Amino acid sequence: MKRYLATAVCARLADDGMPVAVALLSLARTGSASVGAAVLAAWMLPHVVAAPLAGALAARVRRAGWFYAPALLGFAGAIALVTAGLGSAPTPLVMAAAALGGACGPAVTGGLSSLLSGLPTGGVRERAYALDAATYNVAGLIAPAMVTFVAAGVGAAPATLTLAASALVAATLAACLPTAAVRGQASRTAGRVGPDGTAPADATRTEQHTRAPQPPSLAHEMRTGLTTI
Repeated sequence: MKRYLATAVCARLADDGMPVAVALLSLARTGSASVGAAVLAAWMLPHVVAAPLAGALAARVRRAGWFYAPALLGFAGAIALVTAGLGSAPTPLVMAAAALGGACGPAVTGGLSSLLSGLPTGGVRERAYALDAATYNVAGLIAPAMVTFVAAGVGAAPATLTLAASALVAATLAACLPTAAVRGQASRTAGRVGPDGTAPADATRTEQHTRAPQPPSLAHEMRTGLTTI
């Protein structure tokens, strides 16, 4: 749980700091907030559009790190590209880099939170959700202040790169995150263990002969998610 919380805080610091960082970077390099507004719009829109695909892919990986580490690496790389390109590269290219990072955004928010669904009930899952909710509050309070403080001291570009570094740390931590499905399976097995420490024979036979329902297709989940949006 400690590794998860550290991953969530670092990832959400990067996400919550971007609006302030992009605005400051745009003002510092172009003297106008309009370019920053366009880049920020390109960053935020994919957070919504890519959410169904991100959720469907996350549900299909065997280990959480196989999905979240690359997503957070893409998040960090996009922040670095925006930092390097804003004010010097053509704005459409910077917006494309921002859109790439925004497409990784759902992994930072609800995607990470979904890992907690596999925890056992009875207070453990509820406490985990409460701590996870606190990471949103912590990141929302600290990230803008951190960006402003660094920008005032050494400039807007280093402040934005600080967010990229935070996302990179989150990617490193996420590589070792366990998958919620494994933990959920472990909790279900624990509930069937008998007094002698072994699973009852009828439960074992039922599990062997019961076919698990097939998950819906990726296309179906995408259509459902986009319809909900």
